[in-house]
Amino acid sequence: MKVLILTNRYPTSECNFYGIFVKEQIESLSKEGISGHVFFINGRDNRLSYFLTVACLMKELRYGHCELVHAHHMCRIDVSSKSETQIQLLPARGCVSACL
Repeated sequence: MKVLILTNRYPTSECNFYGIFVKEQIESLSKEGISGHVFFINGRDNRLSYFLTVACLMKELRYGHCELVHAHHMCRIDVSSKSETQIQLLPARGCVSACL
């Protein structure tokens, strides 16, 4: 299974502990045979990053061939597309996952 993980918390070279739990979760999933691809939005450096990455995110959703989208620490995600992709939102303790 290929999972796209959307997060605004992930370790960077400047702050290697920030969001370490997300990185560790992805490593744990990998041990179980689940492929995790991270889409990191660094809103810490620039809040405009949330808006500036929308086109890249839509491209990833359309062509990334993921089976599940898991949004970590996103307040709200609106996914609209002209494609025939069915999206079902599943709440998971403050996170949102979408089955594609």
